[in-house]
Amino acid sequence: MTVIDEKVLKENIEKGIEKIATEVVPAIVEDKIKEVKDDVKEVKESVQEVVKTIHIKQKSDTTKQIEKTANLFKALARWDLAEVKTLSEGTDADGGFLVPEEFEKTLFTAIGKYGVARRLARKYPMKTDVKNITATDSTVEAYIVGEGQTITSSNPTFRQIRLEARKIAALIPATNELIDDSMTTDEIFNLVLDLVAKKFAEIEDAQVLAGDGQGLNFTGVLNAGTVYSLPSGKTSINNITADDVIAMVYSLKDKYVRGKNPKWFINKTVLWVLRGLTDKNGVKLLVDDYTGGNPTMLGYEVITTDVLPGTADDGADKKFFAFGDLDFYALGVRKGITSEIGYRSGDFEKDIKSLKVIERVWGAILDSNAFVVLKTAAA
Repeated sequence: MTVIDEKVLKENIEKGIEKIATEVVPAIVEDKIKEVKDDVKEVKESVQEVVKTIHIKQKSDTTKQIEKTANLFKALARWDLAEVKTLSEGTDADGGFLVPEEFEKTLFTAIGKYGVARRLARKYPMKTDVKNITATDSTVEAYIVGEGQTITSSNPTFRQIRLEARKIAALIPATNELIDDSMTTDEIFNLVLDLVAKKFAEIEDAQVLAGDGQGLNFTGVLNAGTVYSLPSGKTSINNITADDVIAMVYSLKDKYVRGKNPKWFINKTVLWVLRGLTDKNGVKLLVDDYTGGNPTMLGYEVITTDVLPGTADDGADKKFFAFGDLDFYALGVRKGITSEIGYRSGDFEKDIKSLKVIERVWGAILDSNAFVVLKTAAA
């Protein structure tokens, strides 16, 4: 009968366990990790291939759209209506030709690049020429209430703002000279895009910031915000002091200035007048950003624009610039950019045709208390 040496058995078991723990298990784990890594690599490569294919397709589609749009503009310049109808997306109610979607999308982005209003105002897509949005002139009130006491109700005042799309049209004269067969499709596309975007941005800014609300004009910030007037006798913008600028900031309630969202909207020439202003401690109100960003005044970003009055417009009882948050301004944007070509009055004899591009937008103040406007004193 074989006698089992328990000590020897124990040692063998321990050696076996040690070998499994130090050699067998790590080897198995390593193999599994390698398998997982291989699987992950395979999946990653597959995903990258799919993404690459999508990017190539998107780039290809974009290139085709740009080429199509450029050819449309060239056809318009040649007055080749047969080609225009082939390249355009259809005919709108005004008899114009709808440009391909890529131009509309890129134009929308480009206007935001050049324009203040399109970049900062609250956008409302409009499926039709009229859109009603709701605004409030007051807010919900809250109170500390004792146990068993009656809770005081609050009645926010709601109102409807009617956005009615207005037509903005840009004319690009001398189309034949600007768009010719020697230009590449990219050059034609970008040329027209740049010209239209700059002009549309200028018009939108003029309406949103300074529109007088008369006729087809929007009511802009300058004519709808809370007015801060310079003290009696100060009938020139050159009479403004640091205390006047500081008072404008304090004129807005805290809820409108939290997060540093409000901005100054000022003509460059007026900003030059403000450059020398200092507070009672001798600290300049205006701080330049030499890294390429916009300057700040009292900690708030300054945006300069030529659509607001400058020093050349100086006079008594004159509104010059504004401080506030354009998120409290509604900009309705009606889908659809159209193009057509024709002669401006008096250009027929000169054989100068013009390309016309049209958009439809409308703007309205959501809360006039969110803006304060500087005005010189009455005479």
